Amino acid sequence: MDTMLLIYGLLGVALAAAFIHFARKGGDERQISWYAFGLAIAAGIYVAFNFVTGGVPLGIELGGLILFGIVGFFGLRGPAVVLGLGWLAHAGWDIWHLVGTFASPDWYAGACIGFDVFLGLYIIFKTRRLKDICYAPVAAGNLVPGA
Repeated sequence: MDTMLLIYGLLGVALAAAFIHFARKGGDERQISWYAFGLAIAAGIYVAFNFVTGGVPLGIELGGLILFGIVGFFGLRGPAVVLGLGWLAHAGWDIWHLVGTFASPDWYAGACIGFDVFLGLYIIFKTRRLKDICYAPVAAGNLVPGA
């Protein structure tokens, strides 16, 4: 394993721990919102890299954004474990980008893999504490953290 990739992955773990610390300050519902919103943002960053560097066809990156946005939405509306699995699946998306050297720099994909795996496992193992929150009807206030 490349030493720099390991360092990037550890950086991602540290950033995930900071993100968890920040998200937990707002209580369970807000924490879930941050994790759901963050999943869509993580996919959106690859779209932004695509505009700058090219690589994967834009349609595929937009498809990833839509897919992870939908997973985030269902994680927001259903059991929190869906978010954990979504973050782990996003780590696979990162690996695909890293192995294919598409669109993103290696440092980003490496850090994102560490971030995604740590956060995904955290959510899965803390699901009971997060109460598997299920929101009521869809409302704009439920879709944006802190709204």
